[in-house]
Amino acid sequence: MAGLSRRSGSWRRSKPQSWQDWLAGEEHDQIALEADLALARAATRRTAAILLDQREGALRRAIAAIEADIAAGALSAAQRQLDELLARVPLGRRLTEPWLVAIAGPPNVGKSSLINALVGYERAIVYHQAGTTRDVLTADAAIDGWPVRLIDAAGIRATLDPLEAEGVARARQQIARADLVLWISDATAPDDPADRSFAFELERLSAGAVIRVVNKIDLAPTSAAAGDVRLSARTGEGLDRLLELAARRLVPNPPPPGAAVPFTARQACMLEGLRQGLGRGAAPAAR
Repeated sequence: MAGLSRRSGSWRRSKPQSWQDWLAGEEHDQIALEADLALARAATRRTAAILLDQREGALRRAIAAIEADIAAGALSAAQRQLDELLARVPLGRRLTEPWLVAIAGPPNVGKSSLINALVGYERAIVYHQAGTTRDVLTADAAIDGWPVRLIDAAGIRATLDPLEAEGVARARQQIARADLVLWISDATAPDDPADRSFAFELERLSAGAVIRVVNKIDLAPTSAAAGDVRLSARTGEGLDRLLELAARRLVPNPPPPGAAVPFTARQACMLEGLRQGLGRGAAPAAR
């Protein structure tokens, strides 16, 4: 199948065809072939269901509707449909690649305990000495049916220990590339200006959304520590609220069943090329 690498997956491809050829009819069978490959990499039932919709013709029908609008001269309607499809491209990419969720914060606030609570088993080794998580640990999980890779990074603080400093540097790198950052604070700890300063810096450092989580509320139920979510990783209190909020931040507008979702870089490139062509008034001729 031209244009798609079986070895490296849907989002690494050779040079795509032109969008004029794309609307000429060869696209329809190729979508089904791409969906077959992508289904083998789907990590959850929810993502597999969306890919199955594409295999059974959801994206093909959307393209046909756009083509019909173009043929009828309804270019504004075609542009609106293209914009809707292009808005779903980021979601389509994640049907075969998990979102990255970084769990970050100062040392010993319960990051490893939280990741264990989220995945449901002891993935991370929990130490009670501050600064003992120096490597980047990961675990795959699902949030509301969406695949995520949880990243349990080193505690972030100023340190003279070269090994711990390396862990902090890695944590910053993970935060910078994450789709979502869970910034954890300790309900039992006194307010630390240095921790608060870095929490504010997150908005600049992180390319994704940030959820501020106050952990250990079972040990300090009257704590006034501020956050988007208050929870206890040990007892599970508040975890449902965190999962609900995280799902909304990752996928603000989940597609309805049967919706068309572009799921490869090739498809996204073709849609973008067609949208730009329509914007310039360069509509392809009807077949």
